[in-house]
Amino acid sequence: MVMNMKEIIHICCSDSGRGGLKQAIKEDWIEGERVISFVDDLSNGPIQWIDDANSRIDWCLSTLSQEFKDIAEGVKSDYREFHEEIKRISNEEIYLWYARNGKEMCGLRYILSLLENKIGQIHTIDVSEKTFVIDQNHFTPRWVGEIAPKRFIELLPYKHLMTPDYYLQLIESWETLKAENAVLRIPNGTEVIGVSEDYLDDFILQYTETSFRKCARTVGEALGHSEIPVTDYFIFWRVLGMIKTKKILYRGKLGVMREMEIKRGSVSN
Repeated sequence: MVMNMKEIIHICCSDSGRGGLKQAIKEDWIEGERVISFVDDLSNGPIQWIDDANSRIDWCLSTLSQEFKDIAEGVKSDYREFHEEIKRISNEEIYLWYARNGKEMCGLRYILSLLENKIGQIHTIDVSEKTFVIDQNHFTPRWVGEIAPKRFIELLPYKHLMTPDYYLQLIESWETLKAENAVLRIPNGTEVIGVSEDYLDDFILQYTETSFRKCARTVGEALGHSEIPVTDYFIFWRVLGMIKTKKILYRGKLGVMREMEIKRGSVSN
């Protein structure tokens, strides 16, 4: 007897998450027809006119000109390809994977805004609900991309079928975030809130030494110690912001992380 089972489409918010899910499908650890990823980081920058990818790209070019210009065209094609993939979805089941970080929680809300006619097909999976015990160590994922492919099957019991009420709640949250149009959005439990762009500046300065050293090292240390999941691009953007206000001094090629050295400025003391 042939079973009538719906095919499954997995959606996540990072290339690393996509790679892990594709490997999990390839190894038959989970079922799935294909994996779609949305890679733009909507936790920072303008989102008021999110349907226009150019506004996002223009902001990134103005703030991270040297670092971002090489991938700007890729972002345009990512948006185009993502929307094409969303339009291809018919009656398949949809598994939306995310963790409790601003990037993936904002991505979740944006993706849901494109799936208003698919509510009954959507399952959300918050991977941060699960704490793994691996070699006697406890591990709660902060990003979908942190999960080993063979572990995704352990997260399937945490999937929740979308309801109209919950969908409306998330869309209202998204509309509020768009209206606020803050520069930085961070997780607050299971919600997302907008905060000022300098919210993490004092924290970043803690890892900025009083003598010059590689900017990438400072960014990496701040990234590794931050309790709020953010990206290296955001931390680097704030370093550039603090250079403008003399809180941080630099030498090398401004705007290129790997070619800069930085230290604290006298204003930050």
